[in-house]
Amino acid sequence: MHGGATARRHQYHLVLALFDAASGARIETARVSVVIMGLGHTGKTRLDLDPMMIADTITWGTFVEFAGRDSYQIIFDVVLPDRAKVIQFPFTYAHSSG
Repeated sequence: MHGGATARRHQYHLVLALFDAASGARIETARVSVVIMGLGHTGKTRLDLDPMMIADTITWGTFVEFAGRDSYQIIFDVVLPDRAKVIQFPFTYAHSSG
């Protein structure tokens, strides 16, 4: 899946499922990427998420590395086929294992 996880110690599988807010229906056609930045750091990583089948529905995923104790800004960018504008979902994640 996604080219396989590496043997790196701090590898995690990031998964995103999308639903229509009005109907609750699963969204299965989109382009999804993610930007990950350690808070207070200048560097960032952008990764494309691959579509994958879980329980007969489409979700998106990729492997990421959270190397140590830090807070990370995670921003999912979603492009739907019927919309011109990118939809962003920002999160802050406090990673505590190191």
